[in-house]
Amino acid sequence: MLPIGTDAPLYHYPITTVGLIITNVVCFGLTGFGDPGLTEPWILHFGEINPLQWLSSMFAHANFGHLIGNMFFLWGFGLIVEGKIGWWRMLRLYLAIGLTQAAFIQTIMLPWPVSGALGASSAIMGLMA
Repeated sequence: MLPIGTDAPLYHYPITTVGLIITNVVCFGLTGFGDPGLTEPWILHFGEINPLQWLSSMFAHANFGHLIGNMFFLWGFGLIVEGKIGWWRMLRLYLAIGLTQAAFIQTIMLPWPVSGALGASSAIMGLMA
């Protein structure tokens, strides 16, 4: 299950995959490298509906290990998906999966406003599927 190697041909430079990794790293820096006080506005809060959080939570990470793990799998699987469908479709797919999952989980968790979620895991798992 670990993306160690592939025989899938790369037809072009993985613009979207690299761009998403850079965006995630920059956002991690903007949130104080996982500082709970600075990360709080980026989190997908349960018990409310907030479309801005659907996007921001996809780029927030709790700590360095969380970021590295997500970016490792984004690199491994993003290369293949982007190589098959192209950079523009890859970007749309990544955002669509992440936004849909965030909207779904925030809606389901309306009765339980006790916590929140963050990270790119759902979008990356969607790419893996």
